[in-house]
Amino acid sequence: MKYILFKCAIFLLCFLAVEAVSAEVLRITDENIPFLYEARIKTRVPDDTLAKYISSDYENAKDEFTRRDLFQQIKPVIEERIREAKQTTEVHLRISATLGTYDFERESFPTGLTSPLTIEFENRYSVILENLEGMDLIEMPLIEAKKLSQSLRKSRTAVFDVYGVIVGTKMELGDWTKTPNKFIKVKMKKFEARHISGKKLE
Repeated sequence: MKYILFKCAIFLLCFLAVEAVSAEVLRITDENIPFLYEARIKTRVPDDTLAKYISSDYENAKDEFTRRDLFQQIKPVIEERIREAKQTTEVHLRISATLGTYDFERESFPTGLTSPLTIEFENRYSVILENLEGMDLIEMPLIEAKKLSQSLRKSRTAVFDVYGVIVGTKMELGDWTKTPNKFIKVKMKKFEARHISGKKLE
């Protein structure tokens, strides 16, 4: 029986698509963001909580004996995840936005993306993206924008691959609950944009 089951659901403003990313740059997901955050604070959540993020079998264990046996197997994984998270600084996020009406004067598409941008993940973890210079408008000469018109009739969704560095953490209490909201601060270094059809926006 396979005890360690990694969750597959990724909730995003981050858009799902298959694309190779450098092994040195970690894509932030629901699965790894708890470790990226907890590895950077003085007092992290108990390993019992982190174990639930790793294994659904552990989270749904029928009794304390099964849970204990599972924890003995999961604990080394937790320690390795924390170690890797501490060493991770370069990160990648994939987000989506709707292209607004083409601005003929500035020859660009507005995206509605401004700093700081908060991207929510599961378990009350989020990323705050800072320094989003250039993402609010996608500059494109009129002649190139016209070539995109047919694709825009089907969808105005743009996909952004954002690359940056982790610069800090932040915690806030929720409005209606004492459960904290936990944030990782990421400073953008560069981004790549494309229409959902695959055409690069540049």
